[in-house]
Amino acid sequence: LDLAVVGLSETDSTTGVNLGLLGASKVNQEMTGASLGLLNWNTGQTVGANVGVVNLTNNVQGANVSLVNYSEGNTMVDVGAANFSDTSKVQVGLFNKTTKIEGVQVGLINCADNGFFKCFPIINFAK
Repeated sequence: LDLAVVGLSETDSTTGVNLGLLGASKVNQEMTGASLGLLNWNTGQTVGANVGVVNLTNNVQGANVSLVNYSEGNTMVDVGAANFSDTSKVQVGLFNKTTKIEGVQVGLINCADNGFFKCFPIINFAK
């Protein structure tokens, strides 16, 4: 258990739970488990879930659930008001944007460079 009551908790590797009550957690290399907090900032590989207000991630094998999910790598599932990723399998939110969708986007506005439509309301998928 890595607990950040107020402030930033930073580790290179985490197996277990990052809990940022009024703070943020940063994992530099790899995280297996769950990050729960206001800001979850994982720059390496994540296996598990990031649940918070803002998730800044790289590669996620699992789920990002937040108001804003921003990933510079590949994600499996993003659920939030706004989701941004390089490559994603599933995005569900008001606004979804990815360079490459491998599954489906569901939301008010869905944009994918390889999508059936570059931007389309309600649903979009790879062409």
